[in-house]
Amino acid sequence: MEPPIPSLMPYGSMIVARQAEKGGDRTIGRRLGRVLLLADFESVGMDAVLNHVDEDIHAVESFQANLNSERFRALLNEGLITDDEFAQISAALDAFLKSDYPIVAVMNMMAVGTKGQDKPTPAASSSDEAVKEG
Repeated sequence: MEPPIPSLMPYGSMIVARQAEKGGDRTIGRRLGRVLLLADFESVGMDAVLNHVDEDIHAVESFQANLNSERFRALLNEGLITDDEFAQISAALDAFLKSDYPIVAVMNMMAVGTKGQDKPTPAASSSDEAVKEG
């Protein structure tokens, strides 16, 4: 984001930690190809998708879901931040949106692949059966 909002950095880190505690992984995108390969997908491909706003000052509104102080409300509800801190977050985001030329760029990773055919399990040989019985 430009202009940067340094006052939000500690709270963003709190959201990342909270998400990880609940089993989420904000960095999964960079590993999606490997995840698909390990799940027997074939023809795996990855693309980076950049969503950005830098040409049209009014297009930043399309990022309002990401720039909404309500994303931080869970921190308040769980007692991780105070009412004053939540108000500071809201003010910082409002100031960003009202700045002369706010710029937002969000990089997303996309992975695609084809699910491979299930491979048949090899039939047990007679020597395998003898080992199981003995």
